[in-house]
Amino acid sequence: MIGPGCITISRPDLARHERTREREAARRHHDVDRLAADLLEYGEFPDDSRESTREITAWSSKSRSNFVHVMCELDYAPMFSSAYRLAAMVTLTYPADWLTVAPQGKAAKAHLRAFQVRYKRAWGEALIAVWKLEFQRRGAPHFHLLVVPPHGKAGERRTGRQRTAVGDGLSFKQWLSIVWADIVAHPDPVERMKHEAAGTGLDFAEGLKATDPKRVAVYFLKHGGASAKEYQHIVPEAWQAPGKGPGRFWGYWGLERVTAGREVDPATAIKAVRLLRR
Repeated sequence: MIGPGCITISRPDLARHERTREREAARRHHDVDRLAADLLEYGEFPDDSRESTREITAWSSKSRSNFVHVMCELDYAPMFSSAYRLAAMVTLTYPADWLTVAPQGKAAKAHLRAFQVRYKRAWGEALIAVWKLEFQRRGAPHFHLLVVPPHGKAGERRTGRQRTAVGDGLSFKQWLSIVWADIVAHPDPVERMKHEAAGTGLDFAEGLKATDPKRVAVYFLKHGGASAKEYQHIVPEAWQAPGKGPGRFWGYWGLERVTAGREVDPATAIKAVRLLRR
């Protein structure tokens, strides 16, 4: 399997696939039997709105491996289609009293989705980005986003009778600070003022380092290889309870994975593995 930034050689485990299918079939049969028993006994199906019992305490090694693999399979052409706009690393942080506005992971993810929607309304284009969730020593979450910031002023491309919005008429850097603080919306005026002043970052120097799929993955994982900064991948205690976790630690918007697969004979695969290892 060949992608923009990676080559993968794998051998399918047919026995494992068969066992997986058997487990799925057994699970479906068990679920059907349980539903039928409840229907016969109570006259209705059970309420399946059960809360999650899984505790998420850290960014797992499997998720990190998947992250690298996906980053190297993405086609970044849509992000860098303009020759006149430079990539930048955007940082979205939280105020000192962050638990008031983000008591659980779902709240922070809702803020991130709101930012994506606000961007499209203000700049007239969908936000194309790669994002990753990290944590500060104090436990507060923050997001890193690789984006290509727009030129001009917010709201200039808005058409029709759409009403004005927070941040209209500002450059991207100014809009970023005001809109993120408005999304988080800390109820304390002092905390909100401090957050608006220092709640975001815009770094073009870091963005310029992400010139190919491999370097994008390396940038987002640069803290993962340093044990001194492993705390950035540890979920704060307030979010470790079942149902309060952060969910996914990373994602991407507006990009697609592009790969080409070829089946080869075992002898060719062995040669390719040896070549790559060297």
